[in-house]
Amino acid sequence: MRTLITTLSIALVITACSTGEPEATRAEPAVTQATNPLDLPMTTLSGSQIDEPSPGAIVELDPATVAAGEGAITLAIGLPAGYQVNETAPSSVTWSATGNIAVFPSGSVQPLSRADLPMDIPVSFFAGTGVITAAVNLFYCREDEQGLCLREQIRFVEEITVGEGNRTRLSFPYEVTARVS
Repeated sequence: MRTLITTLSIALVITACSTGEPEATRAEPAVTQATNPLDLPMTTLSGSQIDEPSPGAIVELDPATVAAGEGAITLAIGLPAGYQVNETAPSSVTWSATGNIAVFPSGSVQPLSRADLPMDIPVSFFAGTGVITAAVNLFYCREDEQGLCLREQIRFVEEITVGEGNRTRLSFPYEVTARVS
């Protein structure tokens, strides 16, 4: 019994300290108390550090030109064979654009689910030059009974010129590579 409690305590400390941020700047997570079927006390952490993606993989795409008006960006993320997006984790994509070149009608933060990938994001393009960034925070798990889950963070960056022409779509492709067998 003592070994189990010690193991849970160690795992809790590792989880709480693994954000990579300096101790003084890290926000304190919310803590809730619960009990498990063996009636042992258990602590569950939740907080903003799980919801906000850090850079992870940075994908710098070639500069592109699109026409002003309604368009779309395809978020084309491929997962390793045998993996799927975790439906219960806070997977999301956060969009931003500099230079007032794009507005995302469905909002700047969008949840991701298994059915969403690849995902077409509606966007309104406006004349000018700027950079579109997509910060992806993706939790994915093995489909078998082992249930191994991983986190992938991807930041897409593309310089965009909005002007004349007939191109109205961009693509942000990325293949997640398996880190374990």
